[in-house]
Amino acid sequence: MTTLSERPQWESDIYQIKRSDLVAGGRDGIANKQAQQLANRTAFLKKSALKSGYTFRDGAILETENDLIKYGDVLYAWTGAFNKEVPAGSSPESTGGIGEGAWKQVIDSNLRRDIASRDGFGNIGKGNYADIRTYTGAATSFLCYGVASAFDGGHGEFERADDDSTTPDNGVTVLVDALNRRWFRRFTGNIRAEWSGIHDLSQSSSPVDSYIDRLLMASAVGSPDGYPNKIIDFGKSRRFHVSRRFYIRGGVYKASAIVGVPDGIKTGFGIIGRFACSGNAGFFCIQMIQPYFDIEVDNGGFTPLTVPGIDDYFFRTEAMISNPEIHIKGNYYPGTCWYQTGSNDMSDVRAQWPDITNSMVGVQNLNEGTIRVNTCGRGFVLKGTTSGFGHLTSIWEQANVRRSVMHTMADVGIVSYENYIPETSEEGSGLLLQSCGTVSFGLLASGAGGKPQIQVFDSQTVSVANALFIAGKNVAGDSVAGQCCLEVSGSLMQIANLRLGKVGSAIRAGFGSVLDIGDITASGLSDILTLTEDTSLMTYRGANTGGGYETRATIKGGRCHRLNRSGFGFAARAPIVVMPEILTGALVVNNLQFTECGSGWNDESDKYLIDIRTVSRGFSFQSSFSRYQDNNTNYPIRLGHVEQLRGWNGNIFNAAKIRYADGAESTGYGREVIIADPAWGMGSWSYTRWRPAKFKGIAVLSADTNFLITRNGVTAFNANKAGNHYFEIDLHYGDYVTISGNESLVTLTQRSWSMTTE
Repeated sequence: MTTLSERPQWESDIYQIKRSDLVAGGRDGIANKQAQQLANRTAFLKKSALKSGYTFRDGAILETENDLIKYGDVLYAWTGAFNKEVPAGSSPESTGGIGEGAWKQVIDSNLRRDIASRDGFGNIGKGNYADIRTYTGAATSFLCYGVASAFDGGHGEFERADDDSTTPDNGVTVLVDALNRRWFRRFTGNIRAEWSGIHDLSQSSSPVDSYIDRLLMASAVGSPDGYPNKIIDFGKSRRFHVSRRFYIRGGVYKASAIVGVPDGIKTGFGIIGRFACSGNAGFFCIQMIQPYFDIEVDNGGFTPLTVPGIDDYFFRTEAMISNPEIHIKGNYYPGTCWYQTGSNDMSDVRAQWPDITNSMVGVQNLNEGTIRVNTCGRGFVLKGTTSGFGHLTSIWEQANVRRSVMHTMADVGIVSYENYIPETSEEGSGLLLQSCGTVSFGLLASGAGGKPQIQVFDSQTVSVANALFIAGKNVAGDSVAGQCCLEVSGSLMQIANLRLGKVGSAIRAGFGSVLDIGDITASGLSDILTLTEDTSLMTYRGANTGGGYETRATIKGGRCHRLNRSGFGFAARAPIVVMPEILTGALVVNNLQFTECGSGWNDESDKYLIDIRTVSRGFSFQSSFSRYQDNNTNYPIRLGHVEQLRGWNGNIFNAAKIRYADGAESTGYGREVIIADPAWGMGSWSYTRWRPAKFKGIAVLSADTNFLITRNGVTAFNANKAGNHYFEIDLHYGDYVTISGNESLVTLTQRSWSMTTE
């Protein structure tokens, strides 16, 4: 091991190792430079100990840099030209000043010893913000113990910046002293709200608005364009009263800046914290790129100056918030936790920032987001991001007053949405998707009240990988009258896997909707699907309420167990119903197993599994490979018109029958039904029914003569010998049939029609 060689000389400055320095040891290595300089100073002070009796009070003549002189308790060395005359009663400032080529402070050995002791930190000078603001000394760094007192959060180190004469005092990261010099807080990372001396609700119920003003000023320090560009961290354990709205702009960006923004102009602004809000209070943010928000509004146990209404909002995003990360929590806040009008309405933005004249979306390319809202007015209203909204990792809502809304939103990905709506609530924590483009859910879970829980209106493509709906509680009286889990109106919606539980009603669809369900498991409910445009059952009041729109529903597989049972307070109702007002559309049911449904009811009409009440032949029904038998009824299906059955294949039906509205019933395991159409005779005919049929009969030829039936110009039946000849002609919509023969020799008897399927 080698040691440093001390040289008794005064070192004016101690070298600070730079980031670019290559660290090396040895005699002249940069890693040893500071230690060498400090060792030289110590040797110098030791050698000068006998000469350190000079004072400014008595005066002296200093001949070398080793001659030290005291002013009060501070030891000085002269770094200028010698000999240096010091008049009696003078001071460092009056005899050359303090700085390079003038007086320099020297730490004596006793002080060095005291600092090195176990409790030596108490020997280091320190002060508060007021001390810095009144300071006139020569120090270039200042150790601060607090804003006003120790442990008030303001502690830290400030450095003097002599090259800055304009940055204002923000009471957080920049202080201005009595000589108008700027002192900058030394820190990395986020701005901590405690540096402002802010108080939380456990200390005072007073608003902290003025502190937030200063924190926003601090966030803008060093910003190239003067807008806030650093995260303000209030911490998550403290709660702060906010009594007014803060309008925060992160920059000046065009809509084209949303994609491909260089790193150099990313905003970097953000807020982390927990707040309690009075009315008209919160954060209104615009024009930000890659901001970060992790914020909570919690009005639990808090008395606001004015009570927020449902249209008040805690957090608002407008005019291009690009690629953000947003985490919102709400508890006991009567307003809306997250609000956005986007390109739908720019009036509030322009009222604050008149320079923004173009319409802009709000949030776009959301990098990650979560929403958790409990017992609030409403979780969120998000509008006007017509493409490229981004991804929400999770949404959880419980016991809110009004439903959340997504309106004119597109390219929305939600990994998980869950809510709890009290069973007796009509609206509660429900969700409305209105006029949206592509919206996808990994999980959509809702229950148990709601009228309905989820609304999907006039939306192009809503896809759900997994849906779980809880309908009601135990009996009908436990839930709001008219309870329903999902209403789909004027929309296209796909659900890959659907799980339904409890006792109420699951889904209603209409007004031109297309609903596609991949696999369904339902147990215990009153009903699972109703196609309707009845406004007493539907809440939709959009453009399609005029009626006449085609509504289609497809179920591709699953199991329905113990549905439509008596004893739960619900009127008897088929699990699947198509109401009379549905004039065009289709219901397709494949691979669906019904088991133990309709128990406890007596009348045939109370025990249908599928009840198509519309009498319009413009509505069609198809089913394949589904189980209908053994469900407490011989008539599991009722159709309003004989032409509605368009496909029937491989269903487990056995002795069961399809009932038709005119009283007819099916034969042949549901495939056929006899109808009383007028019999065709000699001549030309057109088949105009939409369901396939068989025209049957016997042609009695009293003598040899030619009898011919052609279909679409092609021979379908021909006989020319005397006798009885049975014929059966398969017909489809639009077929043209000609029956020809000598009417005096040919008699047609036992003619009949039976509707069939492909």
